[in-house]
Amino acid sequence: MGTELISIINTKYCKPAPINIKIETDKGVAYINNEVIFRIHEPSFSLDKDRRVIYDVSGNPVFTLSKKIISMHDRWRVFKGQSTNSSDLLFSAKRSTFLIPEKKNIDLNVYLAKNTKESVWDFKVCAGAEKRSCDICAHGSSTLLAKIMDHSTSDCQLNPGEVDYEFESNEVPEV
Repeated sequence: MGTELISIINTKYCKPAPINIKIETDKGVAYINNEVIFRIHEPSFSLDKDRRVIYDVSGNPVFTLSKKIISMHDRWRVFKGQSTNSSDLLFSAKRSTFLIPEKKNIDLNVYLAKNTKESVWDFKVCAGAEKRSCDICAHGSSTLLAKIMDHSTSDCQLNPGEVDYEFESNEVPEV
């Protein structure tokens, strides 16, 4: 990857130096240096319970996470803004296998919208067996893009410039 910039959500979320993001899922908030950067909204009453909209500090919808209703791999899709239209798809993520024995590491394969064949993943999220940490890496690179050190506190260390931090700070849904 080197210095190549990959903007998944928006280039304004790319930073030239490592940053730490804290995500408090119980409060639905993400912080950098104790300043709110994103708010997570789950509809209080909706037929689509597995849908979350992420807003910036100004209240603008940045993206929507939506779980596919019927999926052997627990697929989640991410769309621009509040959309769930296929033309606004940014990326999707699914478990690498639908058979996960108890106490096994969980790998999520992430496919960018342009990767329609899904023969090779674009990014991989690797979560430890106890789900206390996870790593995010890009296909074909040994560079670690992000590391969530302690899933219970959701502290996330992001490496500089590689990928926009909003992509990397997406809440990893329980699978």
